Formats: sequence, structure tokens, C-alpha cells
Amino acid sequence: MRLATFAALPALMLAAGLAGPALAQTSTTTETAPLNSTEAPHAAGHAATDTPEQAMDRPTAAATLIGLDGETIGSAQFMETPHGVVIRLTVEGLEAGERAIHLHENGECDAAGGFESAGGHFNPTGAAHGYLNADGPHAGDMPNQFISESGTLDINIFNPLIKVVAGEDNSPDDGRSAITGTDVSTAIMIHDHADDYMTDPAGDAGGRIACGVIELAPPFG
Repeated sequence: MRLATFAALPALMLAAGLAGPALAQTSTTTETAPLNSTEAPHAAGHAATDTPEQAMDRPTAAATLIGLDGETIGSAQFMETPHGVVIRLTVEGLEAGERAIHLHENGECDAAGGFESAGGHFNPTGAAHGYLNADGPHAGDMPNQFISESGTLDINIFNPLIKVVAGEDNSPDDGRSAITGTDVSTAIMIHDHADDYMTDPAGDAGGRIACGVIELAPPFG
């Protein structure tokens, strides 16, 4: 995948690619690297010198997104790297405009209840909300994205504050919080409005319009 720097935000949002500390949106290409492996996952912790084959051996996760009518509208794939998680998000059938995309603390997506079952933002460190907040951001905070006039979104997002874990290794020693694993169940959410990157607890992002439960993908799940 070809990464392009996401540089729309000041200071905390400066570009960094896969090896950097800030979130980066990536451009979509016609080729998508495989996210799953047929081999067992490595132990926790991976050297930056891993071969491509070893990189593909890391745990991965996926989510099927549904709309408020309960129908499937897209999918998300989560690829673990030594520096964070690359999220490939593809959705269709939404109204055009800027939308907030967050990770939420509960792996539940009850459409009838407006997806309130997903709880608040994924925030195991107790940080404040938003990139513009000196005490933020949440691990589940991510950059706003633009739904095209066709109602589709096909992007990659890099989140350096999370990791995909298969099993019980949910240690935050590397500064990242696990979105999967024993006693961990989370969701990815699309909101009706843009995130203002400041207002607690959710950036004044409005209603929840799409939700997907994040689960380990085979062979890890």
C-alpha cells in the first residue's frame, strides 16, 4: 500500500507515515496487500526489521459495518504493524459530506437503538477527547473523512495508538491499547457530522450512522 501523509491538522497531526507518531490517511490503490496469514501469530513485539512474510504473520481483525436500517453498507480491515494499525475502510450508501470516524469501547452495534450499545469512545488511558486538546486524544479518535457525492468511501487510515492482539497480551507497555483480545471487544463508528477535535466527550460529531463490531480475522479468530 502506498502511504500519503495526512497533514490537515496542526502540531499533533503532523505527517509521519507508518513509522511516525501521528495519524496518517493513506491513498487508495488498486492493489491491496493480504491482511491474513495461514501461519500462527508471532509472540507479542515485532522488530522493525521483519521481512514482508513475517509482517503478514501478525494478527489482523475485521468488521462488517451496518447502517441504521441494519443492512450491511461496508467493511473495515485492521492490519497490525510495529507502529500501529492500518485500517482499510470501505463503505457505500451514505450521504455526501465530512464525517467523524471513531473506535468505540463496546463491540455491540444495535441499529434499533441508534448504536448507543457501542458505548463511548475507546479510551482505556482516560485521555481527553480530540487532537486539539492538550490532554488528548482518545485511542479511538481518528481523522474526519469525506464521503463523496456517490456516497462511497474507500480509504486507509493509520492509528498509532492501538494494536491488534490475538490472545491475552493486552499490555500497554508499547504505548498502544489493544482493540481485540481477551476481555476486549470494540467497534468502529461513523458519525453524522465532523469531529471538531476538541469537545468532550465525542467532538460534537452528532448521531451514529454506521457501526461495525471489530473481531479477529482467521486464522487468529
